[in-house]
Amino acid sequence: MAAIEQLNAGVSESEVLSAANAAIDSYESTVKGNFLKSWNESVNELQALLQSAVDHPDMGEGDLLNSYDISMEMRSQDLSVSDVSNTLPDGTDLPVKEIYIHWYDDWEATLSPFTATEHVPNQISEGKKAVHLSLSQVDGDFIYLNAAEWKHLYDEMNTVFTDVRNGISTWVTNVYGQVQSGSIEISDLVTPRERAAMMSDEEGSVQAIADLAALNISVDVEREATISFSDSGATLRGTFGLTDESDGPIGAGETYDPTTFSGDVYFTTDTSLLEGDWSAYESGVDGGNITLTSEPYEGTAVEVTTAANETVAVNASDWTATGSGTWYYDAADDLETTITEVTDARYRANTTETNMETLYLDATFTVDKFENTETGEEAQSASFESAEPQTDSNYITQEEWNSLEQQNQELIEKYEASQNNGGGLDLGALDMFGVPGEIVGVVIAAIVGFLALSD
Repeated sequence: MAAIEQLNAGVSESEVLSAANAAIDSYESTVKGNFLKSWNESVNELQALLQSAVDHPDMGEGDLLNSYDISMEMRSQDLSVSDVSNTLPDGTDLPVKEIYIHWYDDWEATLSPFTATEHVPNQISEGKKAVHLSLSQVDGDFIYLNAAEWKHLYDEMNTVFTDVRNGISTWVTNVYGQVQSGSIEISDLVTPRERAAMMSDEEGSVQAIADLAALNISVDVEREATISFSDSGATLRGTFGLTDESDGPIGAGETYDPTTFSGDVYFTTDTSLLEGDWSAYESGVDGGNITLTSEPYEGTAVEVTTAANETVAVNASDWTATGSGTWYYDAADDLETTITEVTDARYRANTTETNMETLYLDATFTVDKFENTETGEEAQSASFESAEPQTDSNYITQEEWNSLEQQNQELIEKYEASQNNGGGLDLGALDMFGVPGEIVGVVIAAIVGFLALSD
């Protein structure tokens, strides 16, 4: 989820990867920390046990501590414990206890999850013999603190988390350029928990709408709304999402202030269809010069209609600032009648390519109408209902999980095949044309990246 949040924020690919690795560091530190604390506690118990033998009038440490497991029977001469410095991936310091055993001549051994070595005269062997302590009891000897097995488990952790990092790096590289384009079907990416909360593929909903549902944000996919903002005159068509379903239903013809809602309001829209009235202009057209009294929104074009019934569309970047609070465009080459008046002006997105985006609404808006996406008829309202939270009693079956995992594996193969494909929308450079709120972008469930690591 850390990578997903950064994708939504529109940051660079390296920042997305850094966020993902930081989350992995945190999780890895928890797993390794618990493992190493268990080892430390086991060593503490060993020391307490040996001290009990030393304190007993009829026993000694040698009566309890049997031979170190090598090819010869011999009693330990010395056993000591020291703390070895260790830093977890998240930067937390966690010293690890290391056992050192020395007996006759140069026979010695070091036991910890990091090291399981024995030094035999004239040779050093690591991992070739069982490196552990053998303790004696009434019913016979038993093995305690088999460092070779502890080290094997710790090495396995390192391997798994290295694979996780490699996998998330691949995932970020593959998805970064596609996540805004909606080219990855959300129904193929999500876990059973999110899938239960989503609409079916047959509903034809776009990626961004499905993403809201995957986060358990209530969405009425059967109602497309047309909303407008009085301050900017912007008009949008799309689908509402509510984090608190008690804020619904939302009715046509009503005006809403999101600050009065219990939760947040999201709106998924095709930004290429954005349009609105533009009233900030001077009425006179002088020799083809058209003047605006407010800076046009980046990413839009202003369409100006004249009294001569001519229309010219001018991209925001083509208007020239005068330095005195106005912007002008010389339309002499675009108009036949260059001395006239402006009768109407509107602005619209300057692209016709579909760009589905999810906006967080934080200013007052009016719902102009609702349309039933199934029938095309007008509707009066949109209703919202969240998915049932997952509990121990409503998990999917093993057969269903196996089927989902197979679909995810197929997607992994698609990722690998399309790694060199570019595309996507740079949210950091996009201005939402005066629409209040901020771009949320699309959300993709990251489970695919992690399932790839389990194979």
